[in-house]
Amino acid sequence: MTTIVLYAYLPIRSAMDPPLDYADPETWEAFRYVVLGEQFRGTFSPLPSLSVGAGRVWEQLLADLGPVALLSVVGAICGVLRWPRLMGLTGLWFVLTFVFALGYLNADIGRYYAVPILLALLWATLGVAAIADVAERLLGRGLASRPPRPSAAGHPTRPAPTATARIPARALSVLGAFLLLAPSTVALPRTFDEVDASGERDARVWLEATLAAIEPDAVVVSWWSYSTPLWYGRFVEGRRPDVTVIDDRTILDQGLGDVIAVIGRHLGERPVYIIRLPRDLDEVAARYRLEPVPGAPGMGGLRRVVPPAAPG
Repeated sequence: MTTIVLYAYLPIRSAMDPPLDYADPETWEAFRYVVLGEQFRGTFSPLPSLSVGAGRVWEQLLADLGPVALLSVVGAICGVLRWPRLMGLTGLWFVLTFVFALGYLNADIGRYYAVPILLALLWATLGVAAIADVAERLLGRGLASRPPRPSAAGHPTRPAPTATARIPARALSVLGAFLLLAPSTVALPRTFDEVDASGERDARVWLEATLAAIEPDAVVVSWWSYSTPLWYGRFVEGRRPDVTVIDDRTILDQGLGDVIAVIGRHLGERPVYIIRLPRDLDEVAARYRLEPVPGAPGMGGLRRVVPPAAPG
C-alpha cells in the first residue's frame, strides 16, 4: 500500500501544474519512463564475470565493514541452514542490488551499496548468534559431563544450574557485542572525518556566486548537476525569478529541439549562459563564442554565449 501511495503521488502532483514537472508523468508512458528510469538505459555496462564480480563485492564488504565482513559470511552460511526463508528474502535483495550496481555507471555508485551493506550487517548478527549458540552448547556439555555429587541422602545428583553456571552465556553475549562493535568503534574517528559533511558548502558557495554573476533576465542552458541548485535557488528560495534555467530534461519535455536550437532562440533577445560537460562544448563552440564570466566560480564552467565575431 505504501508503494502504491508513493508512486500515485507522481501523476497527482504532475496534474497540479508544478513549477518543475519532470517528464510530465500524467500519462502511462511518462509514468513508466520515470518509475523505471528509462532515461538511464544507456548507462549500463556489461556485467563482469562471476569471479570478478564476487571479488568486487568482497572488496566492498571489507572496505565498509572491515573484519565484520567475515562474520557476515559465517552468518550467511548459518542463515541458509537455520533461517532459510529469511535468507531467501535478504539474499535475493543483496544479490540483485549488487548486480545492478556492478553494471551501472554512476558518479557516486557507493550510495547503491547501502542496502546490501545493511543486509551484511544483519547476517553478521546471525553469525554471532550462531557462534554463541555453539559455544554455549559446548559449555553445557562440559557442565553435563561433570561427575555427579553425592546428596545429603547419599544419592548422586547432577549440579543444579546456578547464576554462576549462567555466567559463560552472558560472557558470550558480551563477546558477541564486542565483535560487532569493536571494528566500528576503532574506525570511528577516520570514518567520521571521511563522511562528515557538516562543513560542506560547495553547492551554496557556487549558487551564491553564480546568481550574482548572471545578468538580469538571463537564460542558463545547464545540465542536471548544476540545474538542481539553480532550481533550488529559483523555486525554493524564490531568488532570481528573472532567470530561466533550461535543462536537457526541459528541452525534451517542451520539445525545444536541442541545445543549439535553444541558444539560437534566445540569443540576441536575452543574455544566454551555458554550463555543459567539456565533451558537449565543441558543438556549441563551433557556432558561437564562449566567454568566461567575471566573478563566476570555476566549478561548473559557466560561460557567456555571444554571437561569433563578424568577418573582418
